[in-house]
Amino acid sequence: MQPGLLILGLAYLGLPACEAQRPIVFGESTPSGCHCVPFTDCRQLLPPMGQRLSYVQAAALRHRRCGFVNRTIKVCCEGGQPSPTVEDTSSPAGVDGEKGGHPTDLPLTCGNQFFVERTFTTGGKNAPLRSNPWMVALGYMVPGRRGQLELSFQCGASLVTSQHVVTAAHCVRPDDLGFRSLTQANIGEWNTETDPDCISPLVSGRSFCAPPVVVRQIAAITWHPQYNSNGRYNNDIAVVRLDRPVTFGLFIQPICIPNNFDLNISASSVLNQMALAVGWGATETLVSSPVLQEIRLPLVDMQRCNASYLGILSENQICAGGEPGVDTCRGDSGGPLVTTNNQRQFILVGLTSFGRNRCGSNGSFGVYTAVYKYRDWIVQTLAV
Repeated sequence: MQPGLLILGLAYLGLPACEAQRPIVFGESTPSGCHCVPFTDCRQLLPPMGQRLSYVQAAALRHRRCGFVNRTIKVCCEGGQPSPTVEDTSSPAGVDGEKGGHPTDLPLTCGNQFFVERTFTTGGKNAPLRSNPWMVALGYMVPGRRGQLELSFQCGASLVTSQHVVTAAHCVRPDDLGFRSLTQANIGEWNTETDPDCISPLVSGRSFCAPPVVVRQIAAITWHPQYNSNGRYNNDIAVVRLDRPVTFGLFIQPICIPNNFDLNISASSVLNQMALAVGWGATETLVSSPVLQEIRLPLVDMQRCNASYLGILSENQICAGGEPGVDTCRGDSGGPLVTTNNQRQFILVGLTSFGRNRCGSNGSFGVYTAVYKYRDWIVQTLAV
């Protein structure tokens, strides 16, 4: 896999803490004198026929977002007619505490993966269908070749409640996204090119299919107040609230966030604890994979890893990898690094944050945000 690493538009300049902590909330209000309509219905914001969006147009579009209808971004448009809001009639899920209609605490039942067997080779491989029920694909609207907006999945995330996911801050902060705009989260996703996802067992020849992918729009985004405050990608973590809850089942489950995690790694050990990294990022072909990939990576002694990065890392980061041909890569940003606890629950210990430009080179360690160090902050942010 060399699943991808993360440098999706990372910026070195951080925002002041008060500005960074202020959540971005979508669809709650629109400026006076305009109507919230699908982007394609607002002629004054569309580029001329056959031309791409300019930087100025993309910036204006980002500041005019006011919601979504199905998979289409809505913008504040002068003179447009308001479009109807699509309501969800499905039943909500989860037993988490709620405030304002969404969970405000982490679920007690988490980290369950039902009856999935894995066999690993040296590099990455297709993840078994149903093997990572907390995995979420983040979809962005990006300018296409002809100026139209296209949906592209460019970051991963992990489901932590029925209505929240955690991901890397650089996957959601507008200043880091450039021309891209985060629009949706696909839960229960496996192959981003098919829906539903199916596999054909080798023995019986009969297809086994997952339920249709659950698509949710983005309701609010909160990144850590000290994200990138020293220009070294520190505190690279964010909580995203979805517009509606999802229903837990065999293909959709929340991951556990531990209170602490003991790396217990020796710099000279050849038997380091292994963790599982998952994502749709670049493979050895340097092209993103439509099928979810997973790979086992050794956790690395932080003193050794920090030395390879000239001492810029902090205690809130962990390292994994370093073996040739085995790494996360571009497009895996925000995705989970998981292992299991004594109760055989899967726990989220890291979020793919950054690494070397050349993924999978010998001694090239991937750097991950140590999620367990932010558990209290995550719980506090659920109420936003």
